[in-house]
Amino acid sequence: MFRAQVCVLVGLGLMLAAASTEARELEFFVENRLGWDNNVFRRAENSAARTKADGFWELAPRVELHDSQDELAYDFRYQPSYQQFFKESGVSGFDHNARGRLDWRATPVDSLGLNSTFGSNRSLREDADGVDPDSPLQGNDRLRIKRTRSSAYYQHSFNQTFSARLDYAFDDLDYSQRDFSDSRAHTVSGGLNYSLNPLTSVGTTVTARFRNSKVNQFNPFIGALQEVRSETNTVDISFSLSRQLTKTLDVSVQAGPSISETQQDVQPPAFPSQARSNSSDVNVFAAVSARKRWRNGHLRLAYSRFESGGGGNVTSSIVDDVSIDAAFRPDRRWDLRVLASWNQRENIASGVSSFRGDTKTTVYRVTGTVGRRISSNLKLIGRMQYRTQKEKRLGSDPRTEIFSGWLALQYNFDPIVF
Repeated sequence: MFRAQVCVLVGLGLMLAAASTEARELEFFVENRLGWDNNVFRRAENSAARTKADGFWELAPRVELHDSQDELAYDFRYQPSYQQFFKESGVSGFDHNARGRLDWRATPVDSLGLNSTFGSNRSLREDADGVDPDSPLQGNDRLRIKRTRSSAYYQHSFNQTFSARLDYAFDDLDYSQRDFSDSRAHTVSGGLNYSLNPLTSVGTTVTARFRNSKVNQFNPFIGALQEVRSETNTVDISFSLSRQLTKTLDVSVQAGPSISETQQDVQPPAFPSQARSNSSDVNVFAAVSARKRWRNGHLRLAYSRFESGGGGNVTSSIVDDVSIDAAFRPDRRWDLRVLASWNQRENIASGVSSFRGDTKTTVYRVTGTVGRRISSNLKLIGRMQYRTQKEKRLGSDPRTEIFSGWLALQYNFDPIVF
């Protein structure tokens, strides 16, 4: 994990070093939040311990460095935050999130880019400010989750209608406790895209993903701790269609078959026959979206189906996600946004490591945000979030419900241009 963090920092540094020294903007924001959470410890309704509600104070500064030019565009953001609960102890603390993006048009026909994100968050703060389809609730208030995502691409245009693209992505997930599965994946893909006309394009992509996961878990049948390792190799073949229906409405569809091979090893095994297992899975993955734009807002509907290692279980999962993103600005001072999603995660293969019992997880979530600009530098922001998660486990079906919200004053310092 340390090497992954170093790679992200080096990558972000290269992004900034690659940028020219003309007309950059450095911005600094500070948010002072006061909020409330009805389930601080993320406890299920049928758990032995009752849920606890508490108020909190949070300080969230943010620094951004960005620029956009014809040949080079980049954006870098870092936001640390500190959250202090009023009554409950042991759950207050720091969280860190950073991201960087660089797009460079090296020649009239060649483009390349880098993108990196890193987060180190307590489990009760994971995905607190957005909708991440790969972020299920973890009912553990002492758990810290570190995640690194990095990607790079190269695109070459043969002519005005035909282009090729190569991509590489790295995903590293690290839990602070051994009974949650760490996961590391390398993904490579290559694709071709053809423009049928100025409004329509089609394409095909072949993707290969190699995921390794590891967890230490207690097996009640043998009364001992076991180390379980899992390797999942996935190959996807997709076909895509993008169409701009009107000047303000566009749709895109990408879908195709997916084949996964999983091998698991357990030491020490409960029985010699359970030391190793092999399984295969044939599935379909997809990414479908429609976006409508207005002068003062937008509406986006999306559905995706993908392979994931982000559920805390050693086996890979198939995730289905449906989301709605609506934003509206009635005037220059007000802005409104609603995010809603349905998410379902199911293990590809239980294999020899089903003792945690998480086989299917379903999450519903709604987040509403209202912003009111008081002056050119000061903004008042309110946010409410409702989230419920149901798990289908061996012997029980726990349900976790969370309702939280905060009111914040955001101060935006005048940008520094250099």
